[in-house]
Amino acid sequence: MEGLQAAGPHLTPQAFKNGVDAIPPTVDPAVPTVRPIITYGDHGLWPGLADDPGGADNVSLLWWDPTVRGPDETGSPSQGAYRILNNGTRYVASHFPTEPLPFFDPANTATVYPAGHPPADLVPPKYPVPANAPNPNK
Repeated sequence: MEGLQAAGPHLTPQAFKNGVDAIPPTVDPAVPTVRPIITYGDHGLWPGLADDPGGADNVSLLWWDPTVRGPDETGSPSQGAYRILNNGTRYVASHFPTEPLPFFDPANTATVYPAGHPPADLVPPKYPVPANAPNPNK
């Protein structure tokens, strides 16, 4: 929807692309975050790439731990899981950590965020509900 809004009143494929390309990152790419950064076009996040058509701009670093027991993607018990370093912190290419990374150390890693307890940066905002709003639960 943001791309449609940014395209302006005369929607064409080129206007849509120009609009999407103009949308800046929603968080500061220089600061590590658990939030994904998704942009298109050239925002300086991929050196040497003037037109980023992929969208995903930051990544988490992870490793496979065969000793972990926990739910797989379907919720079934399984053996082994990926561990995300620094509790899921994501980095852009130009701001990767320069110090040695703690691969294969389970401290400060996440495999699955507990249900109902994602990192604070991933919790959507709560908006007030107007008193006259329809209640679908009635």
